[in-house]
Amino acid sequence: MRPMAASSTPTTAGDPGEWLTTEQVMDRLLEDPRLRKVAATCVLPAIRCGDEWRFRRSDLERWIGRQAMDAETSDPNPSRADS
Repeated sequence: MRPMAASSTPTTAGDPGEWLTTEQVMDRLLEDPRLRKVAATCVLPAIRCGDEWRFRRSDLERWIGRQAMDAETSDPNPSRADS
């Protein structure tokens, strides 16, 4: 996973749970075997906060959603219910 620098910085206002550390992002990606395979290609907008990178939870969830949609559209053998 590589951070992509963003122009905004996290503030104390708003939802403090919106910003994730690198470790939290990796934990989320490693929960799912499918995501584990593509985690190395994960490029998310991030901001530098001192010596650490921070990621928006909504950006991560959006990326995960795109991976799920890509997996569905590229599945050569989609499961079908036979009648």
